[in-house]
Amino acid sequence: MPINVVSATEEHSIRFQQYHLEDIGRVRVRKYCEVEDREVANAEIGTVHWAAAQTMVRRPCH
Repeated sequence: MPINVVSATEEHSIRFQQYHLEDIGRVRVRKYCEVEDREVANAEIGTVHWAAAQTMVRRPCH
């Protein structure tokens, strides 16, 4: 039975970008801290949810 070997190094993923419909300008997502009024890195971002009795539960995203 013959076998065909092919390279698997090509990138086959599709990437989507958001753009402004009016002028085709690229739309980027910037994450700002409301308290410090500055952009924050992903490493500085966590999640929070409220448990029973007004208890806040915090954790990092990664």
